[in-house]
Amino acid sequence: TWKAGTGSWTGVTKLTEYMVDEGYWESISSSEVFVGDILSYKSYSHVVMITAHDGVSFRYTGHTNDRLNVTTSLSSSNYYYTITY
Repeated sequence: TWKAGTGSWTGVTKLTEYMVDEGYWESISSSEVFVGDILSYKSYSHVVMITAHDGVSFRYTGHTNDRLNVTTSLSSSNYYYTITY
């Protein structure tokens, strides 16, 4: 379950598994990413949301280290999800 104190609440790997298994997120390719989609760094150390795209650059926002609209490049070395609920 996703509640305080569980692995899916505190860990990126378990959170991602939970969201996909429950149908909240669906895996997409980097070429399909749009504002509002989820970026999960392959190292599973961070999950962030794509918050801006100006046609050239993508930007993300995340809670860890309070990142707001930080430029990122999309590549197949990360995982991408769209929210499906």
